[in-house]
Amino acid sequence: MSWAKAAHNRILIGLLVGIIAGITANEVLGRSNTAVVWILSNITEPVGTLFLRLLLMTVLPLVFSSLIIGLSGIGDIKALGRVGVRCFVYCLVISAISVGIGLTLANTIKPGKRLSAAVAQVLRPRYVSDASRRVQEAEKAAPK
Repeated sequence: MSWAKAAHNRILIGLLVGIIAGITANEVLGRSNTAVVWILSNITEPVGTLFLRLLLMTVLPLVFSSLIIGLSGIGDIKALGRVGVRCFVYCLVISAISVGIGLTLANTIKPGKRLSAAVAQVLRPRYVSDASRRVQEAEKAAPK
């Protein structure tokens, strides 16, 4: 098996090629170039969104089936109760740790704080319209 045939190597090569292509496009053509903006809005963002949604679609069934198979392998109802309590406590502890890490990092790094006013003004219309569109879609989809 050659070095480039392994799946993780191909993923790494793809990531590196994407990083180099993105940096080159931004430096050579500029961020406001119409071709770059079109590629980002019509190709890169939809493909990225699709990839993340497909990833989430596979995670939920895998976790659910792993839990069902694990629980069915226990067999004893008393052991199931003990394992259930341990899992619940473990989930609470891990969730509390992750929330603590997230809050600590958010309060330490303060994302968006160092964003200049000019960049914030450029980004605001784009994301405000996207957020309002999503709110309207959610209101239409919500049962009355």
